[in-house]
Amino acid sequence: MATTQIPAFEARVGDWTYYIGVMTYAEVAAQVKFAYKLTEQNEDLSNLLQRGIAGRTGARRRPAAQRPTDEALDRAYGILAGRLDDLLGACGDLRRKLVETADARTLRDPADVGRGHPFMRPVVQRYLAETLDWLVDDQRRLSWDSALERLGGLEWELGSPPWLAVYSTELNRMLTGKDNVQLLKNLLEVHLSPASADQIQAVREEYHGLIGADYPVSADALAARLTERAMTEHNGGGGAAPPAGRGPPGPRDG
Repeated sequence: MATTQIPAFEARVGDWTYYIGVMTYAEVAAQVKFAYKLTEQNEDLSNLLQRGIAGRTGARRRPAAQRPTDEALDRAYGILAGRLDDLLGACGDLRRKLVETADARTLRDPADVGRGHPFMRPVVQRYLAETLDWLVDDQRRLSWDSALERLGGLEWELGSPPWLAVYSTELNRMLTGKDNVQLLKNLLEVHLSPASADQIQAVREEYHGLIGADYPVSADALAARLTERAMTEHNGGGGAAPPAGRGPPGPRDG
């Protein structure tokens, strides 16, 4: 029996693992059957799934009446799918490229690795998501639409900033050290929404100290991304800006 391979991103929530891929409606109709349709006519399978969920979460089985309605689930799925579509579109038009390519590996590892798409690398997926969460939901420096607009302004090739924090053009390989990962997060922050001119200077110095070269993007170019609030604070008009270099929590072990 032939096996169909679908390019997908791996994601984790707690100890659950999910895979996010792009499929045509015809592929979904031919290959996917939703779990609730399977369990409607199979009580043993339904009980097995519920026991598995309770065992993994330590929770008691919820009464059926507490299950979200189909309408609520549809709305939640629509919001999530829309956000993912928007994000993949802003990241170098990746959604269209994934749909059009016959082999997603050519986007990750072309003949010239430095021209590979950064978002095909797990380290970029993870820490870009964390940085967006920090800037949009935690610090509220950017709206979702503004964040997408600024993502669209980045260069989406590994051999370009800010991805040079985790990719060496000289060695033609990824750099996976914790310092490189933290540098990537700091660079993403100052590219998308820096907190102050001092932070920009500190991150550029961090890049020089770790990589041994001047950062290709000037301080003036990055300062154009300063939010109105951060510029006011930096000029002494309303509280202190966050300390230079302060950003989302650092990379975790694992």
